[in-house]
Amino acid sequence: MDDALVESLPSRAEYVVLATLRVSGPPYRLFPTELGRTLLQTSAGITNTVDRLEHARLVTRVSAPRDRRSILVGLTATGVKMAERLFAAEMAAQQAVLAGMSAAERRRAVAVLRRLNLRFDALPSPTAETPPRRRPRRSAVADPVGRGKV
Repeated sequence: MDDALVESLPSRAEYVVLATLRVSGPPYRLFPTELGRTLLQTSAGITNTVDRLEHARLVTRVSAPRDRRSILVGLTATGVKMAERLFAAEMAAQQAVLAGMSAAERRRAVAVLRRLNLRFDALPSPTAETPPRRRPRRSAVADPVGRGKV
């Protein structure tokens, strides 16, 4: 990997923000809440990440066209180039890891990963709302002392 690129590598959170914005397509802009959901970060955490990227001139904050009170985070031209360079470097690193495996080993690994992915997809979402608990009606609750219904 290019030494200059290694020195300029952002944190994993910063990389994910750059990559998420890049794959969102032109004009490479998303709301901070969308980025926070992708990274599973709090609003304060995503603000800090975006602050660091903005300081590095990789992203910029712009007013949303439909509601100027809302802010979008967008890639700068430098940010697009950095995201593409980081993605290419990541793909090269993955290829280097896979190069040590035979074709049969890669096929088996892909099959196992697909099965795992299907199993993970079948799990209930941890963010899905759980139905509200129903409280038992007072008349249906037995008196703990044994004198009948409360």
